[in-house]
Amino acid sequence: MRSRGRTTTASAGNALVHAVARAAAGRSASGRAAGWRSDQRPTPLTARELVEIGDELAALTLVTPDGTSYRQTSLRRFNQSQPSFERSADGGFKRSRDGVVWHANVDTGYWESADGQRLQPGFRSNVGWDNYRRIFTEERFLKPFLRVLGWTISFATLNTLLTFALGLFLAVALSWEQLRGRAFYQLMLFLPYAVPAFISIPVFRGLFNENLGEINLVLEQLFQIRPGWFSEAGLARSMVLIVNTWLGYPYMMILAMGLIKAIPEELYEASALAGAGPLSNFFRITLPLIARPIAPLLVASFAVNFNNLTLIALLTEGAPDYLDTEVPVGATDLLASYTYRIAFSDGGQNYALACAISTLVFLIVATLAIVNLRLFRQGAVVR
Repeated sequence: MRSRGRTTTASAGNALVHAVARAAAGRSASGRAAGWRSDQRPTPLTARELVEIGDELAALTLVTPDGTSYRQTSLRRFNQSQPSFERSADGGFKRSRDGVVWHANVDTGYWESADGQRLQPGFRSNVGWDNYRRIFTEERFLKPFLRVLGWTISFATLNTLLTFALGLFLAVALSWEQLRGRAFYQLMLFLPYAVPAFISIPVFRGLFNENLGEINLVLEQLFQIRPGWFSEAGLARSMVLIVNTWLGYPYMMILAMGLIKAIPEELYEASALAGAGPLSNFFRITLPLIARPIAPLLVASFAVNFNNLTLIALLTEGAPDYLDTEVPVGATDLLASYTYRIAFSDGGQNYALACAISTLVFLIVATLAIVNLRLFRQGAVVR
């Protein structure tokens, strides 16, 4: 058998490979059919032969004269192995390195030691509504949850309004027929939406870098200031809003341009005869006529912003972090990123709690979407 890797010295590795080949071939039907004898020099096995005797190889435990054990870890490799835990006489698990015994606690879903330590990530256990109760009754979870919830609602609302306002303004400007080069402007203003977010966001992270970013270099040259975009909560949130507005306004611009083109020109002509100006046309004709068809899309945009994990993960990673909380959470964390950090990062492996928060996020978004749609519907009926 050929061995591509070496986990011991060359001679020891060759001896181990030959020992495995002899043992496996001797126990398999193919080895016996070949008439293998113990005094023969072992020959390398092909990959197909290794697969055929895979069960025999997996069952082997090779022990060297010094007591070191080797078990199969891949098709062509055996490594030193020692189980981290062994079954104890009372039905628990004993950790090999220190002898600590762990027992299953079906109430909490963890293997626990006598002094209360837990093995992560635990096992499946029916805890009922316990995770939801922890969110709203334990201060270490409730306090950061309310902070993040308030910022998430504010972020989603402000970003939806900002992207809609900027997109609508540009759509109205580009709808002016006397504007030269409209096609060029439309193409250039649409580019932020054409570039993938996972490319644009790291670029902005470099631009806003506090020490080497171009934005701080310009501000320092002009106004002698160097904002701490990633260290101050207010500035970090402003940066997040700026970046996401830049990424989202082309979508609103394209929607608004399509809706504006559907408005009959006769309405604007009649308004011009009545002496109305551009602002009157916008607030009395354009905005009322596009508000109803664009309302569901604004609700969808709100839901997307509410769960915008990509932006936070690539731009700030939730920073700056709060220092007065036990769970990992930062000033720019949304509920989606907060849940992700609890489950997968910053040492968190609380999957059950993260699932409970995800369910709450779904209920919150669904409730807000229904309320917004009903408000738009009632407004349309009143008009």
